[in-house]
Amino acid sequence: MTIFRCSIAMAMTLGLLAGAGAQPAPVVPATPLKSATAVAKAADKPVWSQLSPAQQLALEPLRAEWDPMESVRKKKWLELANHYASMTPEEQQRVHARMREWVRLTPAQRKVARQNFTQARTIAPNAKTATWESYKQLPDEQKQKLAEQAKRKAPNGKPPGVAASAASAASAAPLK
Repeated sequence: MTIFRCSIAMAMTLGLLAGAGAQPAPVVPATPLKSATAVAKAADKPVWSQLSPAQQLALEPLRAEWDPMESVRKKKWLELANHYASMTPEEQQRVHARMREWVRLTPAQRKVARQNFTQARTIAPNAKTATWESYKQLPDEQKQKLAEQAKRKAPNGKPPGVAASAASAASAAPLK
């Protein structure tokens, strides 16, 4: 699997739902009757127990991280949950696998994935398709050479924003 495809697939799936380009959370004015902690808690709703059974099913891989998650991030994930039931079983499995990969990423890797997604969104869809098609036509040794170049650019020897276990996510087909 190529570094480019892995990065684009992960960024497209994860970045889209992880707040890339999201508006900041609305500022909730504090009132004398509410403490700063109460205001912060109100902004981070809904908590896991408030989700519907369908939302909990769709977001199961995020269960452990859900309650402390920022509300703007929750909003993005809830958008996915609203479409989950209409996905094919294969798409649902792929989404859950990518969520599990997302949970394993460090905050720095998540930031890179969001940046990659934002950057990928600026490329015209037909240009992405053309680039991908031309890449697929390259001989395997040229693909390997490009992968090695990408690894050398990364300070830890891994492609930017990709966890060590992302190889399984890289082999998954992109969402339709």
